[in-house]
Amino acid sequence: MKTAIISKKKGRKSSADFTDSWNSFQKSVSPQNIPTGIFLEQYSVGLTRRFNGTSRSDTLSQMDWEEVYFQIHKSALEGYRPTPPDEVLLRADTFEQGIPIAVLNFNANKLITKTSTVIAKALRQQKKFEIPSITKVLEECRVFAACAIIPREFNTFFRVKPRYRGMSPTFCIDGSFYFTNSDGEPVSYKIDFDDGHGSRVVSPGDNITIEYGEEGKKIIEVICEFPDGLLKSNFEFDITAESAPIPDEEWDIEATIEYEGAKGKGKASIFYAQDGSGLEKPILFADGFPGHSLDFLYGRLKEFNTWEDLNKDHALVILTYEDGKTFVQRNAFVVVECINKLREQTSLPLIVTGVSMGGLITRYALGYMNQNGIESQTETMLCFDSPHKGACIPLGVQTAASFLSSESSSAKDSWNLIISDAAKQMLVYQTGSWEDEDEEPLVTEIFTDFMSDLEAQGWPPIKLLAVSNGIGDGSSNGIAPEDHTLDWYGNICAYGDTWSASTSDEEVDYASLYVIKVSAWDWDFWSKDALAYDGAPGGTRNSNGELAKGIEDSGYGWVDHWHDDSCFVPTVSALALNEDLYVDVNSLPSGTGPFTSFICSSSNTEHAILTQELADWIKAEIASTKEEAS
Repeated sequence: MKTAIISKKKGRKSSADFTDSWNSFQKSVSPQNIPTGIFLEQYSVGLTRRFNGTSRSDTLSQMDWEEVYFQIHKSALEGYRPTPPDEVLLRADTFEQGIPIAVLNFNANKLITKTSTVIAKALRQQKKFEIPSITKVLEECRVFAACAIIPREFNTFFRVKPRYRGMSPTFCIDGSFYFTNSDGEPVSYKIDFDDGHGSRVVSPGDNITIEYGEEGKKIIEVICEFPDGLLKSNFEFDITAESAPIPDEEWDIEATIEYEGAKGKGKASIFYAQDGSGLEKPILFADGFPGHSLDFLYGRLKEFNTWEDLNKDHALVILTYEDGKTFVQRNAFVVVECINKLREQTSLPLIVTGVSMGGLITRYALGYMNQNGIESQTETMLCFDSPHKGACIPLGVQTAASFLSSESSSAKDSWNLIISDAAKQMLVYQTGSWEDEDEEPLVTEIFTDFMSDLEAQGWPPIKLLAVSNGIGDGSSNGIAPEDHTLDWYGNICAYGDTWSASTSDEEVDYASLYVIKVSAWDWDFWSKDALAYDGAPGGTRNSNGELAKGIEDSGYGWVDHWHDDSCFVPTVSALALNEDLYVDVNSLPSGTGPFTSFICSSSNTEHAILTQELADWIKAEIASTKEEAS
């Protein structure tokens, strides 16, 4: 098999006339010339139209607020930058008093419309332009937005839409979530929480608990009173009654075995069996990438009464990690320690399951225990759509996330996940940073090293079960090599295209990208000798759709997009088969592969999502395990 290669080449460059004018213009953007210290350039100036504190401001989502703050921070000059966005979101993720209402209130400078038009015309025509003095073509504007910041949740490489779980949120007006470059905080807040009780006055420092009677999207209005007037913002707050029950026990787990100089940590949330047997018959569920909340996992497991049915006569042990993005091996040793603690509680056989990356973690843990003579007391391991032969994110999505990571909050989030240690171990093809100069193999050393280590642990000699969200007959999800997946247009400062990977032995583009603030060139990115992962049968993720949404939400123009859902974990990977991506696994001889029994979906379905057929199969297999044990 030929080695898949990736690289890039320069396309059209801005003309010397325009580039010289642009560079001269950029040099004039300095603290001496920008009174507010924040300069909103052409492609971010739309923020002032959407969120300016007036009654004409748009209602914003939490993702909008985060993007606005990201753009403000990026537009601020040295010495004027507010708290870094990552720090703000981490503060919200770990805020214990409740849900903070974050307020941004910035005075900024932008070019007058006439000057913006001159530059846009020069860029379009690639001609020279002149601005006599930047101080004479500036006007001041305000950017104002308020929003509740719910702790972040990710599903693989993309953000999950923020949603509060529970019907009684406590909102907090905390000074550490007020961000401004002007003097003074609001004197008071007048807030309508959309609970049917109208507006109420809330003072800085107050915490207020709201009782909602119905689930769904609320539109909360915040009016901030200042000595010189009022500023207004409306935001969406989505709420659901669905939340995990309170665990009967919680264990803090710390591995006793180090990996790469550190020990992993996690938390086991334990729910006793409903038949009164307590923790005697446990099923251990190991979380996947990049780590999730207990509420998120409960929401997935409760589909088709799976949680309820399994919990009737089994204790459910949900293991989450302190860091779900670190090396698989490090969290595998957390599983080893959790199994050891469970063995202290029961003499009955254990059932160990893992979802997505969790299946690799449990496989490594049980293989390691078997190899090193450590009793696991485990009779069954179930892997749910786990990438035993690797997972795949479209090349165009990876490169676009890298290319846009300095310009977009959502792109930065995705790129940071793509380059995490666990992701590098699992992704078959990795594009690397868009700035990498040389031709590089798509399959990296960290991936092959991990796969070798995983194989070296061997499979534990127990009942092995596998679930694939992909179809078993080899049918594609409809994406052919070189299919157009995204057309981004409508902004002369930023545009691009992406395509599914080509299988050709010649250089074929999979992405073409241009952002004037990133590079004066537009760049074409190509690959050759790749396998057709994008269209392969398997569990899917809406990777192309998420890229399109991220660009649209960042205000960079318009996007047409196709083939939103692409293969993430190929069927052959979920079943640990050394076969062609498009093989009909149903026709393979009995005993092919390591699993005692497996099920494939009747169609290519979303990765790590239960369907009725999959839930019924899992419950039946666990019931048969129980019968075999008795």
